[in-house]
Amino acid sequence: MDNVTSISFTSDIWSSSACPMSMLSLTAHFIDQDFKQHNVVLQCQEFPGSHTAEALAAAFREMFRSWGIPTEKVHVILRDNAKNMVKAMKDADLPSLPCMAHTLPLVVAEGFFTGWWIMIDAAVTYPSQEQMEHAFHTCGVFSTIAFFMINAVSNGQVRGDTYVEGCLGRTGARLWLFIGFMMMFGSLIASIWILFGGYVVPKKEVAPGLAVFFQNAFIFFSI
Repeated sequence: MDNVTSISFTSDIWSSSACPMSMLSLTAHFIDQDFKQHNVVLQCQEFPGSHTAEALAAAFREMFRSWGIPTEKVHVILRDNAKNMVKAMKDADLPSLPCMAHTLPLVVAEGFFTGWWIMIDAAVTYPSQEQMEHAFHTCGVFSTIAFFMINAVSNGQVRGDTYVEGCLGRTGARLWLFIGFMMMFGSLIASIWILFGGYVVPKKEVAPGLAVFFQNAFIFFSI
């Protein structure tokens, strides 16, 4: 890597549930002079003690020092969104960006809870049966069930490359996923029908219908 002018890195720290041990990794990503991409695991070491920003910053400084990589060569380090990791990068004077794989679950959770918050607010604002039929909550219930069904199946189970196949194996996982998606699509379509059939066409106040639609839309896009 001596002839490389700029290197990007990925790093993460994790703890094992099988034994009281934390591991800190550092992987380099760069393109050589022949325009060939390289991904090299430089270090994966035990990280004892508390995961403070100060300790992490010191560990990163030592890893870069041991490999002879000056900070000027560091293009960016991809990290998680933990506050201690963010502060560690700042303390070590290392450029960094949050990882999409860590950010996406946060966005998903926000969308799911935003959908339910909209519906709860509408139920409190329009409590009577004439303003909002209680049966309209069924769409959100089925969307929620479908949300958990879909997220309960991993990509490995669908492809069949997991260590354990579960109670139904790959075919069962695919069938479970298909049912979940059908429930999710059905709930979203039903919420659109409620919006137009129950409020827009009869020229009623559309706010309750919009609440039903946006609840299911937020849950749908959270998957």
